[in-house]
Amino acid sequence: MTEELISIIVPVYKVEKYLKRCVDSLICQTYKNLEIILVDDGSPDSCPQLCDEYAKKDSRIKVIHKQNGGVSSARNEGLKFAHGEYIGFVDSDDYVHPSMYEKLIDCIHKNQCQIATCRFSHVNEKGTEKKHIEKSLEEFVKTKSIEYFFTRSTDYSRGKEVFSDHNIMCAVWKCLYKKNILEDICFSEDICITEDLLFNVNVLIKNPEIKMGFVDESLYYYFAREQSLSRSFNRKMITSYQNFIYEMQKICPEQKYENLIKAIKFDSYTSIYVQALLCKEKVDISAVESWNTKENYKAHKKYAKGLKYKLKSFLARHKLAFVLKLLYKIKG
Repeated sequence: MTEELISIIVPVYKVEKYLKRCVDSLICQTYKNLEIILVDDGSPDSCPQLCDEYAKKDSRIKVIHKQNGGVSSARNEGLKFAHGEYIGFVDSDDYVHPSMYEKLIDCIHKNQCQIATCRFSHVNEKGTEKKHIEKSLEEFVKTKSIEYFFTRSTDYSRGKEVFSDHNIMCAVWKCLYKKNILEDICFSEDICITEDLLFNVNVLIKNPEIKMGFVDESLYYYFAREQSLSRSFNRKMITSYQNFIYEMQKICPEQKYENLIKAIKFDSYTSIYVQALLCKEKVDISAVESWNTKENYKAHKKYAKGLKYKLKSFLARHKLAFVLKLLYKIKG
């Protein structure tokens, strides 16, 4: 039996230190029928040359060079050129388990589903691995309830490292999708944070009958760089959250998901408020102050899981910055 082709899209930008580890983990997959699409997003370092060198060594690797447009733009470009019957995404500073795609596609076949997902692990600069346990993930896979997208698992700290919690379906990189369910769906290029979450919500809204499968193993290694976008803060972050709320209101029927949208608004406010503190930035966040309301906070409490996350939400609601700094061990 001929193996079906899996296209793996990898946006590449300023990751020359990590790119080899990422691509090598894909080349060495136990599932061999892969199309590895490296999208050079106008990277100013040696990444474009590294991509071309890999393409010369392995015929499964395709390289696209484009002007810088961000991760969503790069993924969309990759989707245009993907020939596989299945689509996967990997971030270029991360890496994957050798059998990740074999296990995901086996899950799809065994369960006759269109999406398979798995667990993941955080890896820090020192190489220390911490498995991320998303307690509601299995229940979400069974129900496919939009509400489960926004259920949080507990965030945690270890020594000086603080890892932010994740939404149940926050990432596309731990999923394998059947290509035909992605027709007319792309990543919003106006959003630089939560773009994965919006993409997955869109997939589910437009394909309400799809089935999902779950591999209860940590197969993806998420590398937490100190200088990564998710650990920095700027004005674009606020604009990105505003665009995210706008897009969510467009794709989710307002009456059915009215309370969920309220919860998302408060969750977004909390993320902005806390991230500004974490990065010690004095940024005007008045543009999103209207999201910090009693009504939104009340709706949000339904989705808050874990003591630390609930406490963080409460402190953000009442702007108790001093206590939040103690919670996250922020100096200054």
